[in-house]
Formats: sequence, structure tokens, C-alpha cells
Amino acid sequence: MINNRKIGVLIPAYNEEKKIGRTLEEVLKHCRNVVVIDDGSEDRTREEVKKYPVQIISHAKNKGLAEAVRTGLKYMLAEGYEYVIKVDSDSQMEVDKIPSFMKVVHSDPTIEVLSATYNADTPWMIRKDMHIYSFFLNIATKYKTTDILSEYRMYNRKAMKYIVHQSKDEGYGSPLIIIDMMREGYVTKELKGGVSYAKKFIRPFPLDGQLSLRREFVTKVFRYRALRSKIVAILSIAFFVMLLIFNVVTGPKYHSILPKKFLRK
Repeated sequence: MINNRKIGVLIPAYNEEKKIGRTLEEVLKHCRNVVVIDDGSEDRTREEVKKYPVQIISHAKNKGLAEAVRTGLKYMLAEGYEYVIKVDSDSQMEVDKIPSFMKVVHSDPTIEVLSATYNADTPWMIRKDMHIYSFFLNIATKYKTTDILSEYRMYNRKAMKYIVHQSKDEGYGSPLIIIDMMREGYVTKELKGGVSYAKKFIRPFPLDGQLSLRREFVTKVFRYRALRSKIVAILSIAFFVMLLIFNVVTGPKYHSILPKKFLRK
């Protein structure tokens, strides 16, 4: 059980009244310092959170995941936290990994960002995309990653401050901030497993989200100074167009041809 005030868990939540309770029950088994950001939920998310011994901060209206994370990190920086583990509110992230995060960081305090990766049983249609992003990133920057899209991460204070000061809301591309951090020289590492893509968590990825994610990836890789990075970023555009077509045709369960506003919540 983590009861050290220097280590906390941050949980952004939006309309998660049916899942947030279970998530909090599991998280509290491993850490007592929990901060929930209610991002303008229109259901009973806030009322459900109040049933548990956690700190809750509410937005008057929905501001999006990136801003919810910033709000939480600002608060936790002000409270003196040294490390924060960001966990989603829908139980997709296996919180029994929390002790593993701390074990890794204690063994190597130089790590500034530690990311959990997808589980071994992740469907091929999802793993495929992860491998492709990692392949292009490795060629362009020589950084080797497994799951560049994971948002199950631990940040130290330096990394927290970096995220707080990012003014751009990158929407679906927000996990790719890790590419910027690598470019700035942050020490990153991955923790094998911890993110579940079980059937109950799978929702079709909206078309606008797919486009946004690929655009942010290309943009961030292009920002690296090396000519190799810029060439790879440009060449990857054509490949991503073909990948987009392949995904929406062969895997509609995972990749939708419709934008978010037309998909059922």
C-alpha cells in the first residue's frame, strides 16, 4: 500500500458513473493518495466519486482529456507530489501494476516517464498499429518503443511541469506528447503489460480521431532536427493513408469510417 504523500494517482473522468466506483475501489487497494478530475460530467460521476476517500476537482464544463490532466497535475504539483501515475477511469488500465511502477522507479531514479504497454492478448488489429508507429519512430529517431499510444504512465515532477506548460490541446494525439519529451531529452522507459484491450473496452476509433493521431505523429517526428527524421515523417504520410483505408475496410469494429459525433456514446 502506497501512503507516501509524494506519490499519487490521477484519474480524469467524464460521464463514468457506471465504472468510476470499481476503478476507485481497485486503485485504493494500492494507493491512498488519489485525485479525480471530473471533467464536466453530465451524469452522476461526481456523486459516485464522493463515496470514496479521494480528492475531487470538478470542471464546470467539459474541457477534454488533455485539460483535465493539466488541472490534476497542477494541483498535485502544488501539493508537493514527486510522482504521479495517470490512470483512466474505465478500468482498462490494470491498477495492480501500480506497485510495479514504483519498484522500477526506485531501482532507477533517473527515469522521468514510465509507461505501461498493451497486454499480450491485445487483438492483432490494434497491435498492428502499435508496431507501425513504433517502427517509424525507431527509424526516424532511433528510440525503441512498444506502445507509443499508452496513457498509463508515471511522471516525475519535471515531466509533470512539462505537460502542464503545454498550451496546445492535441485531442486524440495527446499520448504522443511522449515524442516531444523524448526529443527534449527526458528519460523514458516502458513497463511490460498493464493496458487491456479486452472486448468490453473496445470502441470503434472515430475517423477524425484517426486523422488527428496520424497528423500529430507526423508533425512531432518532423520536428526532430535530423534530416532522417524529416524524410521518414514525409514518407510515412502515404503509408498512413493506406493504413487508414485498410483499417476502416477490414476492421470496422476497431476503426470507424464515421467521425466521433456520429458514433453512439
